[in-house]
Amino acid sequence: MWVPILLQAQCWNLVWADEFSGPNIDQTKWSFQTGASGWGNNELQNYTDRIDNATINSGHLNIIARAETYMGANYTSARMRSIFKGDWTYGRIEGRMKLPEGQGIWPAFWLLPSENVYGIWPFSGEIDIMELLGHEPNKTYGTIHTQGSGGPYSSGANYTLPSGTFSDSFHDHVIEWEPTAIRWYVDGTLISTKTPADLSPYFWPFNQDFHIILNTAVGGNWPGAPDATTSFPQTMEVDYVRVYQLLPDIKVKGLTVVEPTSMGISYSLPNIAGATYTWAVPSGASIASGQGTSTILVNWGNTSGNISVDMTTVCGTESYTLAVEVTTNLWLNPEFENDYSLWDTRTHNGTTANFGIDLLDPQLNSKASCIDVQTIGANIWDIQLSKANFPVIGGEEYLLSFWAKSDVANRSIAAAFINATTFTYQGGTNFTLGTSWTHYTYLFTPTTDMNVTFNIDMGNEVGVNCFDNFDFSRTALLPIELDYFEAQLYRATSVLLNWRTLTETDHLGFDIERSLDGQHFQKIGFVKSASQSLTPQSYQFIDPQPKIGDQYYRLKSLDLEGSFVYSPIQHIRFKGTADFYISPNPTRDILTIHQLSEQSLTIQILDIHGKIISVGDSNPIDVSNLTSGVYILHVVSSKKSFVQKFIKL
Repeated sequence: MWVPILLQAQCWNLVWADEFSGPNIDQTKWSFQTGASGWGNNELQNYTDRIDNATINSGHLNIIARAETYMGANYTSARMRSIFKGDWTYGRIEGRMKLPEGQGIWPAFWLLPSENVYGIWPFSGEIDIMELLGHEPNKTYGTIHTQGSGGPYSSGANYTLPSGTFSDSFHDHVIEWEPTAIRWYVDGTLISTKTPADLSPYFWPFNQDFHIILNTAVGGNWPGAPDATTSFPQTMEVDYVRVYQLLPDIKVKGLTVVEPTSMGISYSLPNIAGATYTWAVPSGASIASGQGTSTILVNWGNTSGNISVDMTTVCGTESYTLAVEVTTNLWLNPEFENDYSLWDTRTHNGTTANFGIDLLDPQLNSKASCIDVQTIGANIWDIQLSKANFPVIGGEEYLLSFWAKSDVANRSIAAAFINATTFTYQGGTNFTLGTSWTHYTYLFTPTTDMNVTFNIDMGNEVGVNCFDNFDFSRTALLPIELDYFEAQLYRATSVLLNWRTLTETDHLGFDIERSLDGQHFQKIGFVKSASQSLTPQSYQFIDPQPKIGDQYYRLKSLDLEGSFVYSPIQHIRFKGTADFYISPNPTRDILTIHQLSEQSLTIQILDIHGKIISVGDSNPIDVSNLTSGVYILHVVSSKKSFVQKFIKL
């Protein structure tokens, strides 16, 4: 294997890697894209998440293309990506792999943008580290794609092995990606360098987060279809994938928009061997756990500010900040002040539209989005303005509001929320626009936790539609007229809630709600309003059976007409009468058992069905290898034992 000699000015830090050494594919690092439909290239396979198509074998990831009938396709394969689990701007990205061959076989190791900052493909770019056409098994390609005024544009190079083929043995495929250059290497040989000058006058979009994709396609526009010479199955074997970054290019990861009083919000830097970390949070926020480690959990108040951290590695010390806005609006760039950044603009089925920014008549601030629909198709969704792939919580009510106008009266558009994974419809409505700015609203309640995409569909009529000042907020975060609300332990076995209102007019009472993660709440009681006067009133409620560990409480204030608002959230950690409690819960990497007496323990982790996954005696417990979900912790000492559920994020 080729090992680079690093200059002092080029000190790479290993920030992410998968050596494929475990028994199963690590789903904390990879997710699967599934389905057929050609994938934009007239490909012939159906991508699946079956072990028949993607599995770990002898320390290698195997992506296997098969000739078989499956859900309407004649071939199957797998496509894995690291989106929102491994995303980077700049770095050295390398993979060591043995590649398949044969007419119509198309393995690839490549990068796509995670947020489409500049719009959908190819505006936000694509970086192909390695592609191989199976009928040329001794040649690979490295390419970048972008968009300019003349349309899509590609620039790249290829490399031919001096002898043999890429299916004979493992080879290294590497890019070094910097702000002003991308370099491709095969087995240590520099095969290409691309700079912004090489793309001129086309756009250089390679200054945003990208993620890794590994796949083996069958057929498609470039390689053509398999023929009688193609043998199946064909396997892409991956020894490892590694990502290195220079200290200045590393970024703090975490939400940049949070709701007031949000609890347990994760912020992280890469977990670099031997590194030290010192974190700071703004006034009104607190570090719930993780100080001194690569990941912290933050409890927010009502004040925006910077998450700050100093990290020291063998390459030196660097300081990082991440600006976080505390707001009820969950969408970034809601007023198009950064043009279409973090929005997607889509046209389908031969339709055309000009997505412009209006500076002359915005509804708010200095810009608005105006879409000139020029050629329509058969469907209203053939032209869309979209917010893609954002999380929502099942059972919570969200209020969408925006301002819009059209160049004619009675213009019909549609708004729809779509499951971002299954593409199923989750909710929406039609709106009728007029010729002046008008405010529109829609209440959306997802049935379960999911990521959704929001689309405004306008492909049924030629003309201009303008939008501005979007707001997407949980109705649960409206303020309540409270003098105070607090939670405290009561007689070692219960939790006592105390609160005091300022007024009681038109008031029915309070639902008391409890959560174990600060997001998913359940009603545990009701307290009726004491009066209908304007004078302050005091209340108490005892939770007689709190769970061991972290508890979150809120009040749902109900009026006589059925409307409601929520209080801020109160947090308390209940230790109960056992000798132990655990935190943080939920957790990402480490679970700590806090002990009040004995040190000798037997620790079992079980799945939700009671099957034992691991047994040990080490505390804290490393749970980073577990997939996301609910687990059971069984702790036994010489005197007693306890059982506690925990959530692995």
